[in-house]
Amino acid sequence: MRFQAPIRASVKLSGLHSSKGGFEILSDVERHIDLPDRFGPAELERCRNDCELLSHKLGADPALAIRLLQALRHPDPAQARAIAQQLGIVEERFQAEGGGLMWLVVVVVLLYASDAY
Repeated sequence: MRFQAPIRASVKLSGLHSSKGGFEILSDVERHIDLPDRFGPAELERCRNDCELLSHKLGADPALAIRLLQALRHPDPAQARAIAQQLGIVEERFQAEGGGLMWLVVVVVLLYASDAY
C-alpha cells in the first residue's frame, strides 16, 4: 500500500503594517489547510453553494463589498470584520446556508495550483 501524505495549501499575506508602542511593525499572516483527499457529490454541492453565496452577498451591496476589499487591502482588520459581518461573509453564516468559506479557498487553491502539476 502506498502512503499518500495530505496536500496542504498555504495562504499567506505579507507586509501587514501596524504601529505599537511607537514602533512600526510589519507582519506576515500564514494559514495552512490540509486539503480533502476525496471529492464527491456532497463536496461538490458545498463548493457550488459557496460560490453562489459569495456571488450573491457581494452583489447585494457592491459599494459595501468594495469597502470590504479596501479594508482588507489597507489592513484595517476591525473594519474588515465589521463589513464582512454586515455582508454575511463569515463562516457561521455560510455554514448556516449550506456552505463554508473554506471550500472557496480549496477550489481557488486547486485551480490556481493546477498549473504546477
